[in-house]
Amino acid sequence: MVLRLVLVRHGETQWNRDRRSQGQTDTALTSLGREQAELLARSLRHEEFLAAYTSPLVRAREMAERIASFHNLHPVSCEGLMELDHGALEGMSVEEMREKYGAFYEAWHEAPASLKLPDGESLTELQQRTWCFVEHVRAVHREGSVLAVSHNLAIRTILCKALEMDLNNLRRIRQDVACKNILEFREGQMEAAIRWLDRCLELLGPD
Repeated sequence: MVLRLVLVRHGETQWNRDRRSQGQTDTALTSLGREQAELLARSLRHEEFLAAYTSPLVRAREMAERIASFHNLHPVSCEGLMELDHGALEGMSVEEMREKYGAFYEAWHEAPASLKLPDGESLTELQQRTWCFVEHVRAVHREGSVLAVSHNLAIRTILCKALEMDLNNLRRIRQDVACKNILEFREGQMEAAIRWLDRCLELLGPD
């Protein structure tokens, strides 16, 4: 028995374009983000999804609904897939973070795992809830393909856990907007081969 968990990051938002800290604010996809959703949905149209899950945030929901529309599925909203709560840093540019939270910003780049963002969450807390979602999927779906649409840091914490990688090394994993990752569980065990980081615009052939 093989369970395939396809983890997808949402498409571009204006805050992605502006390089702003984007946690749990309900930002929508840009026109490019909607185009990315369409292209990624088409690239997954032959995947036989049994179920679809999504972060409740609108940028993820839009992506999930477009992908699921090819499979006659209605995405289930799941709090565990929400992005890290960025707290007081929400909406800030890198320059603003350095100016207002300089010491924290430097510490975050040195060893982020256990640091809690001011008025927000830590990566450790985020990983606990994202991996709870993965365990739920494994318990409910023993085989077949399952879609989950989430966010940059949320997905990276899942991949760190799957790879047995320390969260302080999280930056070694990159998540472009509208990328997909595939985790395969064989008879309850995580297979070593993980395929990821396929940008939607690079995935598609002529059709």
